[in-house]
Amino acid sequence: MDMLVEDSVEDIEQIFEENGVWIPYVDENIKLVVGMCFDTLDEAESFYIRCARFGGFGVLKSSTRYRKGSKDIYRRELVCAKEGFKDTSQDKNEIRIRNRGYVRVGCKSRIRFFKEEDGK
Repeated sequence: MDMLVEDSVEDIEQIFEENGVWIPYVDENIKLVVGMCFDTLDEAESFYIRCARFGGFGVLKSSTRYRKGSKDIYRRELVCAKEGFKDTSQDKNEIRIRNRGYVRVGCKSRIRFFKEEDGK
């Protein structure tokens, strides 16, 4: 479904209520495409974080994988800050974990970056 920046908030809320999926508007110049190649992992992460900001969501580092026997990262996964659900198994008397400022609603937005043998 195509949306223009000029669409009102009510229209956007209507679209969300109808199909239950939030599809943020992000300019074509900063949209990620499967198979994009970056020179460094940091460059890829920065690009995704920028896309997320324009799309209206925050990003958390979910997992990192290292090459065996070294500290060289070969895979990193970033997820929406609203990914997952609140841990309800925690006892009320236990020390609480720091509040991240987001309500976790099970968002499935995520991306994995792989570093190839040539370093890109």
